[in-house]
Amino acid sequence: MMKHEEATPEMADAMLNRVDIDLAFTIIPKKNGDLILAEIKTDKETRTQYCSTLAVFQMRFSLATEFINRCVDRAIWAKKISSAASMRNEYNRAADLVFAALVKLQQMEVTNG
Repeated sequence: MMKHEEATPEMADAMLNRVDIDLAFTIIPKKNGDLILAEIKTDKETRTQYCSTLAVFQMRFSLATEFINRCVDRAIWAKKISSAASMRNEYNRAADLVFAALVKLQQMEVTNG
């Protein structure tokens, strides 16, 4: 896993424009338009945060779908989902989070040119 201080100059610049989601994930926009979905982790020894890349996407919709599926899978694994209604609620919560992050990212792109 690449720690922030080990990142390439291009990745360090991209990290400045990242949009965090629910304190556990982040979307990192690259200069070429790709979007990185990463998990925010904390080093147990130094207590510093770093991002672990989960996937790189060219389409925002694909990133949103992957994020939603990961959130629902995590909730199932953590036994937070016990019914169809709780699964629907988690799906809706994850969708709201990722689409709000994508809107924020788009607003940043418009502002930065």
